[in-house]
Amino acid sequence: MAELQVQGLADLRGRMNGLSDRLVKNVLRASLRKGANVVRAQARANFNTADGPDEITGALKASIRVTPRRGTPTRVVFSVVAGDLTAAQTKKFGTKAAFYALWVEKGHINRKAGQALRGSKVSLKATRAASTNNTPAHPFMQPAIEAKAQEALDIVIQAVGDKLPEVAG
Repeated sequence: MAELQVQGLADLRGRMNGLSDRLVKNVLRASLRKGANVVRAQARANFNTADGPDEITGALKASIRVTPRRGTPTRVVFSVVAGDLTAAQTKKFGTKAAFYALWVEKGHINRKAGQALRGSKVSLKATRAASTNNTPAHPFMQPAIEAKAQEALDIVIQAVGDKLPEVAG
């Protein structure tokens, strides 16, 4: 899981002290959702590239979404996630989850039921390296974050400035 954190927002927080907490939180929530939607759109677009994952049903691509997470009074958190499907998507695809999202992102060793890898971390790493039955990784989320992180931050800054002009100035 990749996480993007922005440091050095003490000046912005100082400018927001005079505003109501609810107004600030609502503006930050809307702005962060806009920024996260940019990353989500790029992650979905990564399925259409030559080295992107093969998507047969479309369930994994459809499962990529922006979800709010529990924060604190001074922290608003959004995540771009893949895996669980909504009720409407479950009806469409006939499955409850694209549980294989991490396997596609990181790659995996194909094995049958009951063939778990056993041993120490060193021996597991050696077994994975020696395996000829690997499914290679087809990352879709990490390249999206790397490509669109700065654009997402710019959108968040712009959205906060548009909604709270007294803070941006």
